[in-house]
Amino acid sequence: KKDSTMPVKPSVIVLCSGLLLAIALLWKGHGKVVVDEPKSFGLFHRALSKPFSLLSSFVDDVVPSKPVTAILMSDRMEGVITTLGSMIRSTSTPIQIILIGNQATNEKVQTHFAGRTSSFIIMTIEEAQNDLINQGLSPIWTWDEWHSSRDPNWKNENTIHVAEWDDLHTHDHELNHLRFYIPFLSVLKETEHVFFIDDDLLIKKDLNYVLQEVKANLNPSAGLTCPCNIWTWNDQCHHFEFKSKYANIVQTSPLYGGRSVCESESEEYCLPKNFDAFVKEAPPTIDT
Repeated sequence: KKDSTMPVKPSVIVLCSGLLLAIALLWKGHGKVVVDEPKSFGLFHRALSKPFSLLSSFVDDVVPSKPVTAILMSDRMEGVITTLGSMIRSTSTPIQIILIGNQATNEKVQTHFAGRTSSFIIMTIEEAQNDLINQGLSPIWTWDEWHSSRDPNWKNENTIHVAEWDDLHTHDHELNHLRFYIPFLSVLKETEHVFFIDDDLLIKKDLNYVLQEVKANLNPSAGLTCPCNIWTWNDQCHHFEFKSKYANIVQTSPLYGGRSVCESESEEYCLPKNFDAFVKEAPPTIDT
C-alpha cells in the first residue's frame, strides 16, 4: 500500500456493479471502513424492488442548493449515452457531469449532451493520472507489479479459483481502478457529494432524492452503495433475485461467498481451504 492516506470528502454515492470497489472508496485511512447499516442499504432495499428502478419514490419539493455531481469512467459510448441520458431525463435539476475515458468518446458524448447539463467536464485517463501524480500519489497501474496476476505462477494457496466467465482482463483496466482515487481528483475538491455511476445502468427517478436521503440519514463520512452483490441469479427461474444485506464481506458474491471449497487445483469457481481465515485477517475492520 503506497498511498496511506485518503481524504474523508467528498462522500461517494456508488451506483455500480462491484462491492469491492465501493469498499475502497469508503476507506478513511484509519484502519476502518464505515458502513452505516441498516439505513444505507435500506433505501435501496426499497428502491431496487422493481427491475431497472433505482428509486421507487420521489419527493417533489426537493430543492438542492448545488447541482448534483455525477462521475462516470468509461470508453463505451453507447453505454455512457444511455446511462447519462436516463439520468438527465429523470433528475429535476441540471447535473454536473464528469466523464473520464478516451478523448474521442469523451468529445462525442459531450457534444451529444450539449446544453443539457449544468457543466460537462471531460478527462482522459492520462490527464487523471497526471493529476494524481502531481499530488504525490502513485496510481496502482503505474506500479511494477501491475498485471503481475496474469502470470499463472502468481497464484498461491490463498487465491480464489475464479470461474472462466469471471476471469476477464477488463477487470484490470485503468478505468476500472481509477475509481479508487475519486476523492483525490482535483476536479472534485470542492464537491461535497458525488455519484459514481457505472455505464450499464438506467436511472429512472430523481437523484436529488437520493442526495436528500444521504444527507438526512447517513453520517458525514459514510458512503451509500448499490452493488450487484445484492442480486443473485436463480438458475431454475432464470431471473435475478434481490438479496438482503450480508453479515460480512466474506459472504458477498465478489468474494465468492457461499461457494464450495475446492477439491483440486484444476477446479474452478470455488474457494481455497483456508480462504475464510485468510480473508478475515486481510481486510480492514468493518464498523457496522
